[in-house]
Amino acid sequence: MVKDLDYYLSLPWTYSTKTRLENGETIYLVCIAQWPEVCGEGPNEAEAVEALEEALEAAVKHNLQLGVEIVEPR
Repeated sequence: MVKDLDYYLSLPWTYSTKTRLENGETIYLVCIAQWPEVCGEGPNEAEAVEALEEALEAAVKHNLQLGVEIVEPR
């Protein structure tokens, strides 16, 4: 099996969601439990997840280019 970008993006990553108030607005922060530095944020959970998916894709591409091991969810 080739472990390429599509492979890693299809894995069942575990997400956690936190919120914070910023200037009276709720901001959603969604991070991957297995890769906590990969996060997305937005004014609602759906947009935060969309940003997270973009961040995950960028992180996977970067690590694949560098040959860095990517920890997979269990």
